[in-house]
Amino acid sequence: MVSSYTQLLARRYQGQLDATANEFIAYAVDGANRMQKLINDLLTYSRVGTRAKAFQPTDCTAVLDQALANLKAAIETSGAVATHGRCRPYGMTTCYWCSCFRT
Repeated sequence: MVSSYTQLLARRYQGQLDATANEFIAYAVDGANRMQKLINDLLTYSRVGTRAKAFQPTDCTAVLDQALANLKAAIETSGAVATHGRCRPYGMTTCYWCSCFRT
């Protein structure tokens, strides 16, 4: 719902606001989308023992990039620097890898 309304704001007022307002709306849309992804991942994680999906090769570099994007505000606030090289694919679901990288 939050994502839908922020996207509606972005479409309706595009070009009518100053650059700062457009930037704030873009942050809100991005944050709402990431929040929805995190909620979906938590739901998937909560079902581990009940309806586990078969593990499959997962692009860990893409998942790590996603986890770092989710932690962007905390990384910037703390002044931390996160670096990584190319990760090999491993057999696990994306949700589990993202949870591992976030912790």
